[in-house]
Amino acid sequence: PPPAAGNITYNVSGSHSRVNINSLDNSVNIDSVQVNTIFEQIQTAIQEQVVDSKERECLLAKVEELQQAHGREGFLEVYKEFMGMLASHATVIAHVVPALNALL
Repeated sequence: PPPAAGNITYNVSGSHSRVNINSLDNSVNIDSVQVNTIFEQIQTAIQEQVVDSKERECLLAKVEELQQAHGREGFLEVYKEFMGMLASHATVIAHVVPALNALL
């Protein structure tokens, strides 16, 4: 005979708790603390890896503009401008791009 059906209780807690049963969890969690960390990581990577001082200053200014635009209507436009400027330095922030994309 098949096993008797019963009740299963899942107690979950924490800021990003979830239950996945027979499924994959492809979600991305972004906290406000993480948002600041994303921009700090981008700035640090640019400062450490972009050699040309003019390019570095332009990129850092755009990161500042991007951070100020976060959560506002113009964020997508500033994001596109930043990514266009960064095209020749794509490996500089490659490790942060997924988190940055999650802000869209």
